[in-house]
Amino acid sequence: MSSTSEHRVDSAWLENELNVMMTEVIMDVYPQRTYAAAFPLEPGLDPGMKSITYLHARGVGVAKFVEPNSREVPLVEFDVTPETAVLSTLRLGFEYSAEDVEAGRFTGRPLDRDQMMTTMEGHEAAIDQAAWIGSPARKIYGIANHPNAIRLATSVTFDANSTPSQILGALNLMVAKQKALTNSIERGNTLALSSAAYTYIAQTPYSVSGSGDTRTILEVFQAGNKQIDLILEVHWLATAGVGSTAVAVLYDRSRSKVGHLLALRPTRDPIAW
Repeated sequence: MSSTSEHRVDSAWLENELNVMMTEVIMDVYPQRTYAAAFPLEPGLDPGMKSITYLHARGVGVAKFVEPNSREVPLVEFDVTPETAVLSTLRLGFEYSAEDVEAGRFTGRPLDRDQMMTTMEGHEAAIDQAAWIGSPARKIYGIANHPNAIRLATSVTFDANSTPSQILGALNLMVAKQKALTNSIERGNTLALSSAAYTYIAQTPYSVSGSGDTRTILEVFQAGNKQIDLILEVHWLATAGVGSTAVAVLYDRSRSKVGHLLALRPTRDPIAW
């Protein structure tokens, strides 16, 4: 073999050795946000606000028939308690250097933009978490710890350690308790479950194999509770119960019952080297 051929073989071998396998980039992301679907959005806050006061009111009033031309008027009574919460600031930021931007050019990934998007998602995730489990130290109720929302507290576990009939019974008891405690005034239309609980009842058949009934536990529950038209899988409920246990919440998401005060958008500091 000539020296030229040997050179070509060596070059081919070297080129093959220098090949680099481009690995797939897998990014950890924040949990799915659900507050926009779970709560009606209210107008945002004004810049400069330091606190917000809301009224916790218990209203009672019953209309009744009166005699013709009677001046009697049954009156509504309200027991109102003001609650003041000091506004807090959510902070999560990013910074990058000229070296970061240069590294992005060589790796083919816009690292500065990735950091910006992750920062914005971090703010949204914190808002979503506060909407569900709140911050008791700041007098911020989440729906999972609100005194007027019913929570499922049961020894029945939503997994293979409980039978489908036990799980269905626990869910139906939750609905019945809400009606009993409020004289059938409150009728929740939204059920929120931890991700593990939701996945299990959405995939597990209610009846034994061969019975002909192919419905899941979730489908059987929905068939018996038509007023519940939205069932959510919520990441934050996995540790929102007593002793960091999973919890389920049943509530009415109507605007007259609950609302989410939309926070201000994140601001951007001036760009500086």
